[in-house]
Amino acid sequence: MSGAAPPNPLDARLDLGLPGPGPLPERLARERLSRLAGTLRLAADDSPFYRNLARKELLRAAAALEAAHDRLAGPAGAEEAILSALADLPVTEPRDLAASPESFLAVGQNEVDGVITVPSSGSRGPSKRIYSTEGDLKNTIDFFRYGMLNVLRPRKGARVALAMSGDRPGSVGDLLARALAFHGVGCAALGFLPPGRPELAAFRERLSALAPVTLVGLPSQTLYLARTGPKPRGLETVLLSGEPAPQSLVAAIQDAWGTEVFLHFGMTEFGLGGAVECRARAGPHLREADLLWETLPPGQTGRYPGRSLGPGPSGEITLTSLSRRAMPLIRYRTGDLGSLLPGPCACGSVFRRISTGGRIGDLLAPGLGLSHLAQAVYGLPGVAAFWASLSGGPEPLLTVRLGLPGRPVPGFPDLARAALAEALKGTMPFGIAIDPDPPPPATGGAKPALSREP
Repeated sequence: MSGAAPPNPLDARLDLGLPGPGPLPERLARERLSRLAGTLRLAADDSPFYRNLARKELLRAAAALEAAHDRLAGPAGAEEAILSALADLPVTEPRDLAASPESFLAVGQNEVDGVITVPSSGSRGPSKRIYSTEGDLKNTIDFFRYGMLNVLRPRKGARVALAMSGDRPGSVGDLLARALAFHGVGCAALGFLPPGRPELAAFRERLSALAPVTLVGLPSQTLYLARTGPKPRGLETVLLSGEPAPQSLVAAIQDAWGTEVFLHFGMTEFGLGGAVECRARAGPHLREADLLWETLPPGQTGRYPGRSLGPGPSGEITLTSLSRRAMPLIRYRTGDLGSLLPGPCACGSVFRRISTGGRIGDLLAPGLGLSHLAQAVYGLPGVAAFWASLSGGPEPLLTVRLGLPGRPVPGFPDLARAALAEALKGTMPFGIAIDPDPPPPATGGAKPALSREP
Protein backbone atom coordinates (compact mmCIF):
# COMPACT_ATOMS: atom_id res chain seq x y z
CA MET A 1 0.00 0.00 0.00
CA SER A 2 1.66 3.24 -1.14
CA GLY A 3 1.24 6.90 -0.25
CA ALA A 4 0.77 8.61 3.08
CA ALA A 5 -1.08 6.86 5.87
CA PRO A 6 -2.81 8.22 8.98
CA PRO A 7 -0.52 8.73 11.99
CA ASN A 8 0.09 5.58 13.99
CA PRO A 9 -1.70 5.77 17.37
CA LEU A 10 1.15 3.76 18.89
CA ASP A 11 3.35 6.84 18.47
CA ALA A 12 0.86 8.87 20.49
CA ARG A 13 0.96 6.20 23.20
CA LEU A 14 4.74 6.34 23.19
CA ASP A 15 4.80 10.14 23.25
CA LEU A 16 2.54 10.17 26.30
CA GLY A 17 4.66 7.51 27.99
CA LEU A 18 8.00 9.23 27.39
CA PRO A 19 7.73 12.80 28.64
CA GLY A 20 10.72 15.06 28.27
CA PRO A 21 12.48 17.34 25.79
CA GLY A 22 13.72 16.37 22.37
CA PRO A 23 12.26 14.58 19.35
CA LEU A 24 10.44 11.29 19.87
CA PRO A 25 13.03 9.06 18.07
CA GLU A 26 15.80 10.27 20.39
CA ARG A 27 13.65 9.83 23.50
CA LEU A 28 12.78 6.29 22.38
CA ALA A 29 16.44 5.46 21.78
CA ARG A 30 17.40 6.75 25.21
CA GLU A 31 14.57 4.83 26.86
CA ARG A 32 15.51 1.57 25.13
CA LEU A 33 19.08 1.86 26.41
CA SER A 34 17.84 2.56 29.92
CA ARG A 35 15.24 -0.21 29.94
CA LEU A 36 17.60 -2.84 28.54
CA ALA A 37 20.25 -1.98 31.13
CA GLY A 38 17.60 -2.22 33.85
CA THR A 39 16.38 -5.59 32.54
CA LEU A 40 19.91 -7.01 32.51
CA ARG A 41 20.52 -5.87 36.09
CA LEU A 42 17.15 -7.22 37.21
CA ALA A 43 17.91 -10.61 35.67
CA ALA A 44 21.46 -10.72 37.06
CA ASP A 45 20.40 -9.87 40.61
CA ASP A 46 16.92 -11.36 41.02
CA SER A 47 16.38 -14.16 38.46
CA PRO A 48 18.01 -17.42 39.66
CA PHE A 49 18.32 -18.73 36.10
CA TYR A 50 20.23 -15.73 34.77
CA ARG A 51 22.18 -15.21 37.99
CA ASN A 52 23.58 -18.71 37.62
CA LEU A 53 24.00 -18.57 33.86
CA ALA A 54 25.76 -15.29 33.18
CA ARG A 55 25.65 -12.76 36.01
CA LYS A 56 29.02 -11.16 35.24
CA GLU A 57 28.28 -10.85 31.52
CA LEU A 58 24.87 -9.31 32.20
CA LEU A 59 26.26 -6.70 34.61
CA ARG A 60 29.11 -5.88 32.22
CA ALA A 61 26.64 -5.35 29.37
CA ALA A 62 24.39 -3.22 31.60
CA ALA A 63 27.32 -0.97 32.50
CA ALA A 64 28.20 -0.55 28.81
CA LEU A 65 24.61 0.43 28.00
CA GLU A 66 24.52 2.95 30.85
CA ALA A 67 27.73 4.52 29.57
CA ALA A 68 26.27 4.70 26.05
CA HIS A 69 23.15 6.34 27.51
CA ASP A 70 25.27 9.11 29.04
CA ARG A 71 26.99 9.88 25.73
CA LEU A 72 24.03 9.16 23.42
CA ALA A 73 24.75 10.17 19.82
CA GLY A 74 21.27 9.69 18.39
CA PRO A 75 19.09 6.65 17.58
CA ALA A 76 21.71 5.00 15.35
CA GLY A 77 24.30 5.16 18.10
CA ALA A 78 21.85 3.69 20.60
CA GLU A 79 21.05 0.78 18.28
CA GLU A 80 24.74 0.03 17.77
CA ALA A 81 25.31 0.07 21.53
CA ILE A 82 22.42 -2.34 22.06
CA LEU A 83 23.57 -4.82 19.41
CA SER A 84 27.15 -4.68 20.67
CA ALA A 85 26.12 -5.29 24.27
CA LEU A 86 23.90 -8.23 23.36
CA ALA A 87 26.51 -9.88 21.13
CA ASP A 88 28.44 -11.13 24.18
CA LEU A 89 25.40 -12.49 26.00
CA PRO A 90 24.02 -16.05 25.90
CA VAL A 91 20.70 -16.96 24.34
CA THR A 92 17.77 -18.44 26.26
CA GLU A 93 16.22 -21.62 24.87
CA PRO A 94 12.51 -22.49 25.14
CA ARG A 95 13.54 -25.73 26.83
CA ASP A 96 15.18 -23.66 29.60
CA LEU A 97 11.88 -21.99 30.34
CA ALA A 98 9.91 -25.24 30.11
CA ALA A 99 12.29 -27.09 32.41
CA SER A 100 12.14 -24.61 35.28
CA PRO A 101 9.85 -21.59 34.78
CA GLU A 102 10.05 -20.60 38.47
CA SER A 103 13.81 -20.10 38.16
CA PHE A 104 13.14 -17.16 35.81
CA LEU A 105 11.03 -15.29 38.36
CA ALA A 106 12.57 -11.97 39.37
CA VAL A 107 9.83 -11.02 41.85
CA GLY A 108 8.22 -12.72 44.82
CA GLN A 109 5.18 -14.95 44.33
CA ASN A 110 3.11 -12.32 46.15
CA GLU A 111 3.76 -9.91 43.27
CA VAL A 112 2.55 -12.33 40.57
CA ASP A 113 -0.84 -11.28 39.25
CA GLY A 114 -1.23 -13.66 36.29
CA VAL A 115 -0.05 -17.14 35.32
CA ILE A 116 -0.64 -18.74 31.91
CA THR A 117 0.41 -22.25 30.92
CA VAL A 118 1.10 -22.76 27.23
CA PRO A 119 2.80 -25.42 25.10
CA SER A 120 6.05 -24.48 23.43
CA SER A 121 5.63 -22.56 20.15
CA GLY A 122 1.85 -22.73 20.49
CA SER A 123 1.57 -26.41 19.62
CA ARG A 124 4.80 -28.35 20.14
CA GLY A 125 7.12 -29.23 22.98
CA PRO A 126 6.74 -29.18 26.76
CA SER A 127 4.40 -26.75 28.46
CA LYS A 128 5.68 -23.49 29.95
CA ARG A 129 4.29 -21.29 32.72
CA ILE A 130 4.42 -17.56 32.09
CA TYR A 131 4.21 -15.21 35.07
CA SER A 132 3.15 -11.56 35.00
CA THR A 133 2.90 -8.76 37.52
CA GLU A 134 0.00 -6.33 37.52
CA GLY A 135 2.28 -3.83 35.80
CA ASP A 136 3.19 -6.37 33.08
CA LEU A 137 -0.50 -6.95 32.33
CA LYS A 138 -1.23 -3.22 32.27
CA ASN A 139 1.57 -2.67 29.73
CA THR A 140 -0.06 -5.19 27.38
CA ILE A 141 -3.49 -3.64 27.90
CA ASP A 142 -1.97 -0.26 27.06
CA PHE A 143 -0.44 -1.63 23.85
CA PHE A 144 -3.76 -3.21 22.83
CA ARG A 145 -5.61 0.00 23.71
CA TYR A 146 -3.63 2.10 21.24
CA GLY A 147 -2.79 -0.60 18.72
CA MET A 148 -6.45 -1.45 18.11
CA LEU A 149 -7.02 2.14 17.00
CA ASN A 150 -5.12 1.17 13.85
CA VAL A 151 -7.59 -1.63 13.20
CA LEU A 152 -10.99 -0.19 14.11
CA ARG A 153 -12.78 3.11 14.51
CA PRO A 154 -14.40 3.10 17.96
CA ARG A 155 -18.03 4.12 18.27
CA LYS A 156 -20.84 3.55 20.71
CA GLY A 157 -22.18 0.00 20.60
CA ALA A 158 -19.32 -1.37 18.48
CA ARG A 159 -18.13 -4.88 19.29
CA VAL A 160 -15.10 -7.03 18.53
CA ALA A 161 -15.34 -10.81 18.10
CA LEU A 162 -12.35 -12.84 19.26
CA ALA A 163 -12.14 -16.30 17.67
CA MET A 164 -9.73 -17.42 20.38
CA SER A 165 -9.93 -18.38 24.04
CA GLY A 166 -10.51 -15.63 26.53
CA ASP A 167 -12.13 -16.96 29.67
CA ARG A 168 -9.10 -16.79 31.99
CA PRO A 169 -7.63 -13.74 33.75
CA GLY A 170 -4.57 -12.60 31.84
CA SER A 171 -5.62 -14.36 28.63
CA VAL A 172 -5.71 -12.52 25.32
CA GLY A 173 -9.51 -12.25 25.57
CA ASP A 174 -9.34 -10.77 29.04
CA LEU A 175 -6.63 -8.23 28.19
CA LEU A 176 -8.20 -7.25 24.87
CA ALA A 177 -11.60 -6.71 26.50
CA ARG A 178 -10.04 -4.51 29.17
CA ALA A 179 -8.20 -2.50 26.51
CA LEU A 180 -11.25 -1.99 24.30
CA ALA A 181 -13.31 -0.87 27.30
CA PHE A 182 -11.31 2.40 27.27
CA HIS A 183 -12.96 3.16 23.90
CA GLY A 184 -16.43 1.96 24.89
CA VAL A 185 -16.08 -1.06 22.58
CA GLY A 186 -17.27 -4.49 23.67
CA CYS A 187 -15.36 -7.73 23.16
CA ALA A 188 -16.80 -11.25 22.98
CA ALA A 189 -14.47 -14.27 23.10
CA LEU A 190 -16.11 -17.01 21.02
CA GLY A 191 -13.25 -19.52 21.26
CA PHE A 192 -11.39 -21.23 18.42
CA LEU A 193 -13.37 -22.84 15.61
CA PRO A 194 -14.84 -26.14 16.83
CA PRO A 195 -14.17 -29.28 14.74
CA GLY A 196 -17.74 -30.64 14.77
CA ARG A 197 -20.30 -29.60 12.14
CA PRO A 198 -23.16 -28.77 14.57
CA GLU A 199 -20.77 -26.84 16.81
CA LEU A 200 -19.38 -24.96 13.82
CA ALA A 201 -22.88 -23.97 12.70
CA ALA A 202 -23.60 -22.69 16.22
CA PHE A 203 -20.33 -20.71 16.13
CA ARG A 204 -21.38 -18.99 12.90
CA GLU A 205 -24.77 -18.15 14.40
CA ARG A 206 -23.18 -16.55 17.46
CA LEU A 207 -20.80 -14.58 15.24
CA SER A 208 -23.64 -13.33 13.05
CA ALA A 209 -25.76 -12.34 16.05
CA LEU A 210 -22.85 -10.41 17.52
CA ALA A 211 -22.46 -8.30 14.33
CA PRO A 212 -18.85 -7.33 15.14
CA VAL A 213 -17.03 -4.46 13.46
CA THR A 214 -13.76 -6.44 13.81
CA LEU A 215 -12.95 -10.14 13.94
CA VAL A 216 -9.71 -11.27 15.57
CA GLY A 217 -8.64 -14.83 14.75
CA LEU A 218 -6.03 -17.30 13.56
CA PRO A 219 -5.17 -16.78 9.88
CA SER A 220 -5.94 -20.37 8.83
CA GLN A 221 -9.25 -20.53 10.70
CA THR A 222 -10.34 -17.09 9.50
CA LEU A 223 -9.66 -18.06 5.90
CA TYR A 224 -11.75 -21.20 6.44
CA LEU A 225 -14.65 -19.04 7.65
CA ALA A 226 -14.24 -16.68 4.70
CA ARG A 227 -14.22 -19.42 2.07
CA THR A 228 -16.95 -21.61 3.55
CA GLY A 229 -19.57 -19.08 4.61
CA PRO A 230 -20.90 -15.54 4.22
CA LYS A 231 -19.32 -12.42 5.62
CA PRO A 232 -20.48 -11.81 9.22
CA ARG A 233 -23.02 -9.04 9.50
CA GLY A 234 -21.46 -5.64 10.23
CA LEU A 235 -17.86 -6.79 9.74
CA GLU A 236 -15.45 -4.04 8.62
CA THR A 237 -11.95 -5.25 9.50
CA VAL A 238 -10.08 -8.44 10.36
CA LEU A 239 -7.04 -8.80 12.60
CA LEU A 240 -4.98 -11.98 12.13
CA SER A 241 -2.76 -13.29 14.92
CA GLY A 242 -1.27 -16.48 16.34
CA GLU A 243 0.28 -17.86 13.12
CA PRO A 244 2.20 -16.60 10.10
CA ALA A 245 -0.17 -15.17 7.49
CA PRO A 246 1.02 -15.47 3.87
CA GLN A 247 0.06 -12.59 1.61
CA SER A 248 -2.01 -14.98 -0.50
CA LEU A 249 -4.11 -15.82 2.57
CA VAL A 250 -4.58 -12.13 3.42
CA ALA A 251 -5.66 -11.41 -0.17
CA ALA A 252 -8.08 -14.37 -0.14
CA ILE A 253 -9.87 -13.09 2.98
CA GLN A 254 -10.04 -9.57 1.57
CA ASP A 255 -11.48 -10.86 -1.70
CA ALA A 256 -14.03 -13.12 0.01
CA TRP A 257 -15.34 -10.60 2.52
CA GLY A 258 -14.33 -7.20 1.11
CA THR A 259 -12.72 -6.19 4.41
CA GLU A 260 -9.36 -4.70 5.35
CA VAL A 261 -7.08 -7.31 6.91
CA PHE A 262 -4.41 -6.39 9.46
CA LEU A 263 -1.60 -8.48 10.95
CA HIS A 264 -0.49 -8.87 14.56
CA PHE A 265 2.54 -10.66 15.98
CA GLY A 266 2.85 -11.68 19.61
CA MET A 267 4.04 -14.37 21.98
CA THR A 268 2.66 -15.39 25.36
CA GLU A 269 6.19 -15.35 26.78
CA PHE A 270 6.34 -11.60 26.12
CA GLY A 271 2.89 -10.53 27.21
CA LEU A 272 0.98 -11.44 24.01
CA GLY A 273 1.22 -8.05 22.31
CA GLY A 274 4.28 -7.67 20.09
CA ALA A 275 3.61 -5.82 16.84
CA VAL A 276 0.57 -4.63 14.90
CA GLU A 277 -0.01 -3.15 11.45
CA CYS A 278 -1.05 0.45 10.93
CA ARG A 279 -3.43 1.71 8.24
CA ALA A 280 -0.67 1.49 5.64
CA ARG A 281 -0.74 -2.32 6.11
CA ALA A 282 2.92 -2.62 5.17
CA GLY A 283 4.08 -4.86 8.01
CA PRO A 284 3.41 -4.88 11.76
CA HIS A 285 5.07 -2.14 13.82
CA LEU A 286 7.20 -3.56 16.61
CA ARG A 287 6.47 -2.67 20.23
CA GLU A 288 9.97 -1.26 20.59
CA ALA A 289 9.65 0.44 23.96
CA ASP A 290 8.85 -2.93 25.54
CA LEU A 291 10.46 -5.50 23.24
CA LEU A 292 13.85 -5.90 21.61
CA TRP A 293 14.03 -7.80 18.32
CA GLU A 294 17.10 -9.60 16.98
CA THR A 295 17.50 -11.90 14.00
CA LEU A 296 20.00 -14.75 14.29
CA PRO A 297 21.22 -16.81 11.34
CA PRO A 298 18.89 -19.84 11.10
CA GLY A 299 20.42 -23.13 12.12
CA GLN A 300 23.06 -21.46 14.28
CA THR A 301 23.58 -23.41 17.49
CA GLY A 302 25.38 -22.82 20.75
CA ARG A 303 24.66 -20.75 23.83
CA TYR A 304 26.73 -17.78 22.56
CA PRO A 305 25.74 -17.09 18.92
CA GLY A 306 27.31 -13.62 18.77
CA ARG A 307 25.95 -10.59 16.95
CA SER A 308 22.57 -10.64 15.26
CA LEU A 309 21.77 -9.80 11.66
CA GLY A 310 20.62 -6.30 10.76
CA PRO A 311 17.47 -5.20 8.91
CA GLY A 312 16.67 -7.15 5.76
CA PRO A 313 17.98 -10.72 6.08
CA SER A 314 15.62 -13.39 7.38
CA GLY A 315 16.66 -15.43 10.39
CA GLU A 316 15.49 -16.80 13.71
CA ILE A 317 13.46 -14.27 15.68
CA THR A 318 15.17 -13.71 19.04
CA LEU A 319 13.48 -11.45 21.60
CA THR A 320 14.42 -9.63 24.80
CA SER A 321 11.89 -8.07 27.17
CA LEU A 322 12.47 -4.43 28.09
CA SER A 323 9.68 -3.74 30.57
CA ARG A 324 8.50 -7.06 32.04
CA ARG A 325 9.21 -7.41 35.75
CA ALA A 326 7.95 -10.87 36.75
CA MET A 327 9.85 -12.87 34.16
CA PRO A 328 12.53 -11.01 32.19
CA LEU A 329 13.69 -12.96 29.14
CA ILE A 330 17.00 -12.23 27.40
CA ARG A 331 17.81 -13.27 23.83
CA TYR A 332 14.98 -15.79 23.80
CA ARG A 333 15.10 -18.01 20.70
CA THR A 334 11.56 -18.34 19.34
CA GLY A 335 12.14 -20.94 16.62
CA ASP A 336 10.26 -18.64 14.20
CA LEU A 337 11.67 -17.04 11.06
CA GLY A 338 11.38 -13.34 10.34
CA SER A 339 13.17 -10.10 9.57
CA LEU A 340 13.22 -6.39 10.29
CA LEU A 341 11.91 -4.51 7.27
CA PRO A 342 14.20 -1.74 6.02
CA GLY A 343 13.04 1.80 5.47
CA PRO A 344 10.30 3.94 7.05
CA CYS A 345 6.57 3.30 6.91
CA ALA A 346 4.16 5.62 5.11
CA CYS A 347 2.55 6.45 8.46
CA GLY A 348 5.80 8.02 9.64
CA SER A 349 5.98 5.96 12.86
CA VAL A 350 9.18 5.72 14.88
CA PHE A 351 8.40 2.02 15.39
CA ARG A 352 10.13 -0.26 12.90
CA ARG A 353 8.24 -2.92 10.95
CA ILE A 354 8.71 -6.66 10.87
CA SER A 355 7.96 -9.58 8.60
CA THR A 356 7.38 -13.10 9.94
CA GLY A 357 7.55 -16.46 8.22
CA GLY A 358 7.23 -20.08 9.29
CA ARG A 359 8.90 -22.30 11.86
CA ILE A 360 12.51 -23.38 11.48
CA GLY A 361 11.35 -26.92 12.25
CA ASP A 362 8.99 -26.83 9.26
CA LEU A 363 11.72 -26.57 6.64
CA LEU A 364 11.28 -29.14 3.87
CA ALA A 365 14.64 -28.36 2.27
CA PRO A 366 17.21 -25.56 2.60
CA GLY A 367 15.38 -22.29 1.97
CA LEU A 368 12.03 -24.05 1.47
CA GLY A 369 9.48 -24.31 4.25
CA LEU A 370 5.83 -24.88 4.96
CA SER A 371 5.25 -21.14 4.58
CA HIS A 372 6.19 -21.41 0.89
CA LEU A 373 3.58 -24.14 0.44
CA ALA A 374 1.02 -22.02 2.27
CA GLN A 375 1.70 -19.04 0.01
CA ALA A 376 1.18 -21.25 -3.04
CA VAL A 377 -1.95 -23.15 -2.01
CA TYR A 378 -3.85 -20.25 -0.39
CA GLY A 379 -3.49 -18.40 -3.68
CA LEU A 380 -5.48 -21.14 -5.41
CA PRO A 381 -9.20 -20.41 -5.92
CA GLY A 382 -11.47 -21.86 -3.24
CA VAL A 383 -8.86 -23.57 -1.02
CA ALA A 384 -10.08 -23.32 2.58
CA ALA A 385 -7.43 -25.47 4.29
CA PHE A 386 -4.42 -27.65 3.58
CA TRP A 387 -2.35 -30.37 5.19
CA ALA A 388 0.97 -31.87 4.11
CA SER A 389 2.70 -35.16 4.82
CA LEU A 390 6.38 -35.78 4.13
CA SER A 391 7.56 -39.37 3.92
CA GLY A 392 11.06 -40.28 5.05
CA GLY A 393 13.76 -42.23 3.29
CA PRO A 394 16.37 -41.32 0.70
CA GLU A 395 13.66 -40.10 -1.71
CA PRO A 396 11.03 -38.22 0.34
CA LEU A 397 7.55 -37.79 -1.10
CA LEU A 398 5.41 -34.78 -0.21
CA THR A 399 1.64 -35.34 -0.21
CA VAL A 400 -0.50 -32.20 -0.04
CA ARG A 401 -4.18 -32.48 0.90
CA LEU A 402 -6.22 -29.48 -0.23
CA GLY A 403 -9.60 -28.63 1.27
CA LEU A 404 -11.78 -27.45 -1.60
CA PRO A 405 -15.42 -27.08 -0.43
CA GLY A 406 -18.30 -25.98 -2.62
CA ARG A 407 -18.53 -26.21 -6.36
CA PRO A 408 -15.64 -27.82 -8.26
CA VAL A 409 -13.21 -25.29 -9.72
CA PRO A 410 -12.66 -25.94 -13.47
CA GLY A 411 -9.13 -27.11 -14.14
CA PHE A 412 -8.25 -27.05 -10.43
CA PRO A 413 -5.94 -30.12 -10.40
CA ASP A 414 -3.76 -28.61 -13.10
CA LEU A 415 -3.69 -25.24 -11.33
CA ALA A 416 -2.69 -26.92 -8.07
CA ARG A 417 0.06 -28.98 -9.64
CA ALA A 418 1.51 -25.93 -11.38
CA ALA A 419 1.44 -23.83 -8.18
CA LEU A 420 3.11 -26.53 -6.10
CA ALA A 421 5.71 -27.26 -8.77
CA GLU A 422 6.63 -23.57 -8.79
CA ALA A 423 6.85 -23.46 -4.97
CA LEU A 424 8.91 -26.64 -4.64
CA LYS A 425 11.22 -25.79 -7.56
CA GLY A 426 12.05 -29.43 -8.22
CA THR A 427 13.33 -30.17 -4.71
CA MET A 428 11.12 -33.25 -4.24
CA PRO A 429 8.31 -35.24 -5.85
CA PHE A 430 4.79 -34.50 -4.64
CA GLY A 431 1.23 -35.74 -4.86
CA ILE A 432 -2.11 -33.96 -4.41
CA ALA A 433 -5.32 -35.10 -2.71
CA ILE A 434 -8.51 -33.01 -2.82
CA ASP A 435 -10.98 -33.00 0.08
CA PRO A 436 -14.42 -31.57 -0.89
CA ASP A 437 -15.59 -31.45 2.74
CA PRO A 438 -12.59 -30.36 4.84
CA PRO A 439 -12.80 -29.80 8.60
CA PRO A 440 -11.63 -26.49 10.09
CA PRO A 441 -7.87 -26.24 10.65
CA ALA A 442 -6.77 -27.17 14.16
CA THR A 443 -6.00 -24.40 16.66
CA GLY A 444 -2.32 -24.63 15.77
CA GLY A 445 -3.23 -23.80 12.18
CA ALA A 446 -0.29 -24.18 9.83
CA LYS A 447 2.08 -25.22 12.63
CA PRO A 448 0.90 -28.86 12.79
CA ALA A 449 -0.19 -28.94 9.14
CA LEU A 450 3.03 -30.76 8.27
CA SER A 451 3.40 -34.34 9.45
CA ARG A 452 6.51 -36.42 8.91
CA GLU A 453 6.25 -40.13 8.30
CA PRO A 454 9.05 -42.68 8.84
